Amino acid sequence: MAGVFAQLLKFAIPPTVPFRFTRQNPLHLVLGEKTLGLVSDQGATTHQALDLRLTPDEVLVQCKALRFKQAAAWLEFPWVQVGFETIAQPSHEEAYHYAQAQLSRLTKLPDSAPIGLQFFESGEHDRIGLFYARPSSATLQLVQAFRQQFRVQLQVVPLVAGWFHLLPDEPSKLLLSGLEQSCFVEQQKGVFLQICELPQLPQAAATTWAADHFGTRNDSITHTRLSLETEASGTPSTASDTLEMQTLLQAWPGFAKHPSRGFLWMNRVRKPFPWVEAGLSLLLLVVLAWGVGLWRDSEQQLQSLHTELASQNQFLQARLQEQEAWQVLQQQQAQVQKLQNLWDETYVRPAMSFHQVELWLQLVRGAWVAQFSYQPAGMELTLLTLNPKALRTIRDRFAQRPEVQSATLLALEQVELRGTPVRQGTLRVTLNPKNALKP
Repeated sequence: MAGVFAQLLKFAIPPTVPFRFTRQNPLHLVLGEKTLGLVSDQGATTHQALDLRLTPDEVLVQCKALRFKQAAAWLEFPWVQVGFETIAQPSHEEAYHYAQAQLSRLTKLPDSAPIGLQFFESGEHDRIGLFYARPSSATLQLVQAFRQQFRVQLQVVPLVAGWFHLLPDEPSKLLLSGLEQSCFVEQQKGVFLQICELPQLPQAAATTWAADHFGTRNDSITHTRLSLETEASGTPSTASDTLEMQTLLQAWPGFAKHPSRGFLWMNRVRKPFPWVEAGLSLLLLVVLAWGVGLWRDSEQQLQSLHTELASQNQFLQARLQEQEAWQVLQQQQAQVQKLQNLWDETYVRPAMSFHQVELWLQLVRGAWVAQFSYQPAGMELTLLTLNPKALRTIRDRFAQRPEVQSATLLALEQVELRGTPVRQGTLRVTLNPKNALKP
C-alpha cells in the first residue's frame, strides 16, 4: 500500500509543471493552530507563533516582506471546521442548510459565512458522502485584511480537500498529517467511507491511535505527512511517507462549479455585480414609466366609460318609464289570480262550523289552549297545564272522536307563565276525510 502511494506521488504530476492554482507570483499559506507555512517563488519557510495561537496579525506581519500578486491559504483547525457524513441525496440548498446546521453546533458564525461542499459516491444509489467545511471568524478577518492591505483576493481551501485528488482508487486506509493536524481517510474504489480529523501525534502513536479507534491493524494504515521543505537540488523528496507541498499544489484543480465535480464554496446570499444592480434599476425605471403611461391611458378610458354609462342610464330610464304600465298590468293580473285561487280554495276546502269548534274545545278540559291552527286535513293545538297527565287525557279524548283519524302528542316541556312553572305540549290531530264537513 505504501509503495503504491509513493509511486502515485512521484509520477502522477511531474515536479517541473507550474502551479495550476495560480499563474504568477503565487503565495501559498499553510495555517495551523500555532504554525504558519509560507510557499512562494522565493522558497518555503515556517513560522512558529509565540503566543498560544496564531493570529491574523502575525500572518500579515510575515507576509509584508514578500512580493506576490495572488495568494491562497490552506487551512487546518481552528482556521476551518470540516466534517463528513453519508446522507440521502440532497440538492445544493439542502446540503448547504444541513452543513450549516451541523457546523453551527460547534461555533456560531453569521449566516453569510460561506459553506464549502463536495459530494462523493457512497456505494448506494440514493445516498452520497457529503464533505463540508466552514472558515472561522479569524479566517474571514484574514481575507478582509488581505483585500485591504495587499489588494489581493485570498483564496481559502481546507488542507484535507487538496489531498483528495492524490488518493489512489484502490481500497486504502490513510493517515494524512499536515502541520499540526492529522486526518484519517478510508476509501474503496473512489468511494469514501469515512473522513475524520485527528490530533497531531508522532507517526507510530498516530497510527496506533487510528487503528484502535477505527478497529483495524497498524500495518493496514498508510501514514503520509506534508512537508514544506525541499532538498538542496530543489526537487521534491520521493520518500514514501512524505508529500511535498508543491506536489499538492500542482494536483489542485481549483474550485469547482458543482459539488459533485470538486470542492465548492457556496454563499447563501450572493451580492449582485454593480452592472447587475444598474441593469435592475434601469429595468425598474422602465417598468415605472410604462406603468405611469398605462395609468394615464386608463384614466382617459375611464372618463369615456363614464360618459357612455350616463347616456345608457338615460336610455334605461326611458325604457323603465315605458314598462311601468306593463308592470302595473302584471300586478293587477297577479291580484286577480290570487283572488281566484282564494275563491277556489274556499269552495274546495269549506270552513268548519262554529258548532264543531265548540265541540272540540269542550274536549280540552284541564288545560289552556295557547295556540290553535286548523287545516282541512287536521289541526294543531298548543296546550298549557299544571298536570302533565291532563295532556295525555286530552289526547285520548280526541282519539275517540269519529271524525278524528289520529291524535299525537308531539312534545312536552316546562315553561314559566308569569312566574308559575307549567307544562307545555303540542297536540297534532289528523281528521278522517270520510267524516269531514261537507260544503
